[in-house]
Amino acid sequence: MIFNKYKSRLYRKHNTTCHNAPSNGFDYTPLYKFLLSKVGQSWSDVFKEAKARLNSVIPIYYIVSRDKDVTNITPYVRVGESSYYSTLYVDDKGVLRVVDPNINETT
Repeated sequence: MIFNKYKSRLYRKHNTTCHNAPSNGFDYTPLYKFLLSKVGQSWSDVFKEAKARLNSVIPIYYIVSRDKDVTNITPYVRVGESSYYSTLYVDDKGVLRVVDPNINETT
């Protein structure tokens, strides 16, 4: 798979245009939305594309669990003060899946 080198990054600097907003850190909301849109696809392809568009692979594992036992995984993750996302995992066939498909993303 060839990736367009002009694809947008999957992170952004925190909003610094607001009065008294912090000027450090990154917002990975685009990454989380990207990963959720790739559920059902090959994890190796998804990971390769995400890695190419990030400054670090660490934020991927905020939402994608490394635990293979789905019963041990919390069905959602809290990111930031009030953003919740469905937790994802990679099944035995290497496909990206949602831990609990009945939970909807809320931000």
